[in-house]
Amino acid sequence: MAIIVNDRLSTRAALPPPEQLSVLDILTGHYCFSGVYYLRKKPNVELIKASLQSALDQNPAVSSSLKRGGNSFWLNCENVGVSFTVVYSDADSAPSPDSAAITEGSELIDPEPQLSDVLYHAQPLHYFRLTLFKQAGATLGVKHVHSFADGRCMAKFMEQWAAIYNGTSIWTENSSVSRADITALGSQLCKYPSTRFSHAPADFDVLSALKKQAPLFGSVRKSLPKEYLTILLERCRHQSDINVSSSDVIHALLWKAFAQCSDHRDDESCSIFSIFDLRGASNLNIPVDFFGNAVIERYAELPFSQVRREPIYRLAEIYRTAIKPILENEIRQDIGYLNEELKNGHIDSSSGTFSHFSRRSLRACTEGTGIYLNDMRFLGTNNIEFDGEPAVYDLRVHMGYHHAAVHALDDSHIAIRYTGLSKTLSHFFDELSAY
Repeated sequence: MAIIVNDRLSTRAALPPPEQLSVLDILTGHYCFSGVYYLRKKPNVELIKASLQSALDQNPAVSSSLKRGGNSFWLNCENVGVSFTVVYSDADSAPSPDSAAITEGSELIDPEPQLSDVLYHAQPLHYFRLTLFKQAGATLGVKHVHSFADGRCMAKFMEQWAAIYNGTSIWTENSSVSRADITALGSQLCKYPSTRFSHAPADFDVLSALKKQAPLFGSVRKSLPKEYLTILLERCRHQSDINVSSSDVIHALLWKAFAQCSDHRDDESCSIFSIFDLRGASNLNIPVDFFGNAVIERYAELPFSQVRREPIYRLAEIYRTAIKPILENEIRQDIGYLNEELKNGHIDSSSGTFSHFSRRSLRACTEGTGIYLNDMRFLGTNNIEFDGEPAVYDLRVHMGYHHAAVHALDDSHIAIRYTGLSKTLSHFFDELSAY
């Protein structure tokens, strides 16, 4: 593979004034989340580059960098722009998203930036790699530093970029809520978080655990007709006294499949973790156009025996009751707890995240007592089109970490990507198909 363009694109618009990261940005972490958009047609390179430039001009904060000062982190210190790379591949055609999982080290995405460079130097927070194949197709690899913004924001940026490329544009509005307003939700400091806050002692070496587990892992992606989910949802609603949602049912379905194919004992705890978007939650007044991290982790937990035994509709009820609704007082307590930790200087010197605790999911999903599910159907990745063709998205996976992601492909199909122990992959999807 030969690189033919390796460039930095910066906004030509005036950057907003420096903005301090919120405690939810710090909680989310400064690591990268990434994925690949699969394009059926090879795009016009100069046009896609010019369209990215226009998208940056409309969203100038995307050109910013991070800078650390003690326990504080700031955006917009310098207009460093984004990394844009074009690669010409020797392969005839682009791979299928079903052919292989995207892992760190894939040639379709940029290498991971050093955390120290992200926190202390003027490094881009966004990396885009367009790979063109000899005969047909292309891929667009994307990588974003997560503390800048959550997946909803970056999917919206990608949609804007694609719309400009296609000769249209989507109207954007600057949010009236800032990152400081997010932190201010916890203006009353709290010694302890709410009972729903997903955290664990900070004595777990997740990198070593992932390295140890990775050789035992595999990843599979399969598409399913939406009709199957609709039928299962109707069946669950008929059996349940609670108006469960399709997301509740998907979480229940994957939770049960994970428990059934696990070899953990019946009396051990089995958890399912998910991220919840606080935009639109009652009384929090976070608008849908807020740009930053407005997400928080929640979980449900039962003994493995119960997850294996309960019918899907009951697991959907249990999941919904344990995690929902997102209550204002709990969110304010959790943010107040994070503010207390920040005030007391409990920030790790190397990672730039909270040092007194870690996210509970890191330990459980690496040790195999939990599964993390991203229901990404509502991010709108299936709305991103280039040259009239929808781009099919697949996210990068971490071998060693039990994880599932659900994507909307089109009006009639969804895709499920499951990453787990190689010996359980077939069993997992057999369990799904049984329902």
